[in-house]
Amino acid sequence: PYEPDIKWEEKYAPLPGEQPRTQLEPGSSPFGLDSIRRQEIDPVLEAGLGAYLQKVRTEPSFEKGRFVGFRILSLYPDDPSYASVDLRPGDVVTMINGLPIGRPDQASVAWDTLRTADELVVYYVRDEQPKTLRYSIVQ
Repeated sequence: PYEPDIKWEEKYAPLPGEQPRTQLEPGSSPFGLDSIRRQEIDPVLEAGLGAYLQKVRTEPSFEKGRFVGFRILSLYPDDPSYASVDLRPGDVVTMINGLPIGRPDQASVAWDTLRTADELVVYYVRDEQPKTLRYSIVQ
């Protein structure tokens, strides 16, 4: 059975006062701070969820024995286009566009809805606080 790494945060959290590696100056993202161009996201969607997840490391996160989401270990660490995305190691992604992602079929449905969605909304938890990351998908 799966045994969660209870010391994960100790090993991977930024040092006190250290800025997360994923933060850049405002405006430095090729997507803009609050939008993603459809011509940029469509090829990623066409390649498929499996291809996307090859450069994302996660582990299941549980609370009182119940699955709550996927804890990010790394998110495209060598791709500067992800550097301004406000997701960092330790964050737990719980839903995409309001849809659960816990089972492969649920993640696939959430992925497929992005083909026609007007926005990408990532629900996550950081330091026990619920957060939302929202990007408009623009033409």
